[in-house]
Amino acid sequence: MRKETAVKLTIVPILLGACGAGNWADQVQVSKLPLDEQKAALSVRVFDQTMQPPTAKEIVGEIQAVSCQNKPWQPPSTKGDALSQLRVKAWRLGADAVTGVTYTERDTTYKPNCWNSVIVSGTAVKLRNQDGHEH
Repeated sequence: MRKETAVKLTIVPILLGACGAGNWADQVQVSKLPLDEQKAALSVRVFDQTMQPPTAKEIVGEIQAVSCQNKPWQPPSTKGDALSQLRVKAWRLGADAVTGVTYTERDTTYKPNCWNSVIVSGTAVKLRNQDGHEH
């Protein structure tokens, strides 16, 4: 057996095995959440880097979400899916907005094991006081 063939026979199963290993991205399956949680997360306001957000009362922290296509036959990753996940994560932390939102699109990546992915990041903040009013 030629060396090239031996290398191919070794590498191909490893690559296919990695695809079968599953998605390593920390994803929120938004469509599987209770409807009240989905609706609450929609109330989280999003401000990308081109928008001037109101002054934050409190910075909750940096957050990130990943839309990942783990298998070639799955739907491709989307900005909308990543943004929905980001809103859920922000809401779960008690934030009512995310500022400085950026998007990064990637083709095949070993980590988080995606054929393609969209990574969205931002800063979760609280704009409102506990009485619900912005200051």
